[in-house]
Amino acid sequence: TIWGGVSTQRTIAFGTQEDVDAEVAARMECVAPGGGYVVDFINTAWSPRARRNVFRYLDLIHEMGVY
Repeated sequence: TIWGGVSTQRTIAFGTQEDVDAEVAARMECVAPGGGYVVDFINTAWSPRARRNVFRYLDLIHEMGVY
């Protein structure tokens, strides 16, 4: 089982929507096949940009994360 995986201190806190898309896609491609990937944040950041990125992250997980 792998837990987390997307940088909250770089991508979520300061990244663009494209950065979030790319990092979520990379994690899902790498660790999701076969199950066992637990999507979660290791820590949290709630600036306005981070809030938008968190919602984008969750949308992508719903789109890509059903297995």
